[in-house]
Amino acid sequence: MAYRAAILGAVFSLVSTLSPVLFIMLISGALAKRMRKEIPQYLIWFRLGCYILMIALFAAGLTKEAIK
Repeated sequence: MAYRAAILGAVFSLVSTLSPVLFIMLISGALAKRMRKEIPQYLIWFRLGCYILMIALFAAGLTKEAIK
């Protein structure tokens, strides 16, 4: 029974972080186009930062649900 709660918590946190992730992806995509022209050497670090932020949002949502 506990595994069902863990699965439900993981699915809920994934769905609840989906809208911020889409927002971040839209902004990072728009900024990445501008960055590619102006400072292309920092584009990889910018993408990496966005990926880390998305993972952190997912992990925070998952732990928040696990604590409840």
